[in-house]
Amino acid sequence: MNLIVIICLIALIESRKLTTEENEKRLEVCGLTGKPKVFNGRPTKSSEAPWSVMVMTKKGDEEGGFCTGTILSPRHILSATHCAATGDENEWTHTDVKFPSPKEKCGEHNNLIVTEVAASRVHVRTRNLTELGRAKFLHMFQFCRVVNKGEYEVQYADDIMIIELADDIEYSENVQPACTASALLRDK
Repeated sequence: MNLIVIICLIALIESRKLTTEENEKRLEVCGLTGKPKVFNGRPTKSSEAPWSVMVMTKKGDEEGGFCTGTILSPRHILSATHCAATGDENEWTHTDVKFPSPKEKCGEHNNLIVTEVAASRVHVRTRNLTELGRAKFLHMFQFCRVVNKGEYEVQYADDIMIIELADDIEYSENVQPACTASALLRDK
């Protein structure tokens, strides 16, 4: 139990929240694109969805899975837990990034924070495979939840992971954050 508390405290201290200035800068450029929205499933250019990235998980010495992610800030990527974990229709059974005994490390809300050593096996790249950075932490929400038989859905709402990068990424024409809903939109 003490080890769990220590790991959570380290993650809390080491995790870097955005400053007010960083968030204001993010809001100035988020969701901007010089092209119209994607329609009818046509292929897009990088500049049409500059917030879309590739999340690559290494399993051992070989390349593992590929998933998409969404840039939220210079150091936060939204992706799915299944990109770095394996499970069945009832529960996640283990992480794919060599994080030991994950079930014992879950917090009171069933969330799991994968620390730097294991998270460094997750890399984020642009759509043209340019390396943007490696993960420092993986915040896997509802990782320790168990789904009752018969309540399983292929697209469950708690398959969410926030990747916190070790270093901030630099924005460019093809690398921009997505906009998130403001308080005004949430209240309507």
